[in-house]
Amino acid sequence: MSKLVPSAVAVDELNLAFLSLIGIQSRMKNALTWKDEFEMDGYPIEVEARGDPVLGVPHGADQDLNAVLVNLFVEQGCPASDTVTITPYALLKALKMPDSGKSYDALRASLLRLSGTTYRVKGWVNAADGLKIRTNFRLIKNVTEIESGPLDHFGQPFGTGSQLSIELPPQLAENIRRRNVKPLDLDFMLSLTSSATRGLFRLLDAELRGGKTVLQMNLVEWGKRCRLSDLKPERIRRTLTPAHEELVERRFLKGVTYEGEGRQQVVIYERMAQSPALPLTEVQLQLIGRIKALGVTPGQASRFVLAGGAVETRVAMAEAVVNSTRSFRTSRGALAWDILNDTQDRYSFPKPQEGGSAARTLTPARKVAQPALLDLPEPEASLATVSVLARSYIDKKDLARLTALIGQGLFDLQSVQKGLVKAKAEQRAEAFLKELLQSE
Repeated sequence: MSKLVPSAVAVDELNLAFLSLIGIQSRMKNALTWKDEFEMDGYPIEVEARGDPVLGVPHGADQDLNAVLVNLFVEQGCPASDTVTITPYALLKALKMPDSGKSYDALRASLLRLSGTTYRVKGWVNAADGLKIRTNFRLIKNVTEIESGPLDHFGQPFGTGSQLSIELPPQLAENIRRRNVKPLDLDFMLSLTSSATRGLFRLLDAELRGGKTVLQMNLVEWGKRCRLSDLKPERIRRTLTPAHEELVERRFLKGVTYEGEGRQQVVIYERMAQSPALPLTEVQLQLIGRIKALGVTPGQASRFVLAGGAVETRVAMAEAVVNSTRSFRTSRGALAWDILNDTQDRYSFPKPQEGGSAARTLTPARKVAQPALLDLPEPEASLATVSVLARSYIDKKDLARLTALIGQGLFDLQSVQKGLVKAKAEQRAEAFLKELLQSE
């Protein structure tokens, strides 16, 4: 049996990625059906699931099996039979699960849920003609176990010598053949410690595609997309918090914040500019070393560099200010971290003294002519930076519209960031943003 495709070429079928057909929770008691309606790129989507009467709807680690089967199908050459052939043991290894009775039981239950649940979708993209269609299907059309081992093992699930024949639905198989797919770091996904984190990663990886680094969603609507069973806002936050913490710790997310109250709350995700799978460059390693030398922890230093943006400029400013400060309220590291994350221009490079040496005091930026900051090296453009800069001057609706227009390529990200920084220095940022949005 061939080895599962490496993460560098692993894929996710686009409908599976965006429709979120599998709940992220590891347990979904008495969940036999669910229904959801939402918009995607301005098009109305309707999704309904009717689960296995005994095992319920797919959830938790069923997400892993679904993603692995897509890639095994690709690895095996997208056979005309729409079928993946594999031994139960090899399938466990592909899922990075231990060879144990508990794992085989979980695999069998997962296969039954995926083959026993019917989905009704209005808005499924049919790659053959590019149309959005209404269709019914199961994520696994059919599962056949072929037994060829000793007779005393016959009839036992996944007995010695058994082999699985797993047929995908034609809607899914044909879309994969026609490359209606996006890249997926499957190794990273399977390395995450909980099924909730893996499911949330898969959904966020789809939403934060194409260089997009910021996602804003109504919290209750997001809970529905995650297929959570309890949609009380405080319960949604409690359920998602461990997954948020792991995705930040593993450097997929830069941060997660909330705005508003009650059912009007919005959850805001900021993705790291660089994928966790990509190795650090020599320049990035040097920047991390410089930040650590200022007293910042290694983990914080790495996350800051991976987040992208005006990293070199911020590090240079932190070094200049920290090295010219005589005393610290808390510590060098705390001051350095505050400077690195400053988004309100509270710091600037210290003024040189008459003798040429740097001033030994902390200089608030408001006492320094703002246009002087424009002489610094131009930072790398990022959607997260634009969002943070613009947040103080336009409302949430206009901010979401701005980021969407940039994400669609209707506004040039580099030009918007450069113009916004200049307008902010000239104290006309609000007018700049309004003129920009009116020009669309």
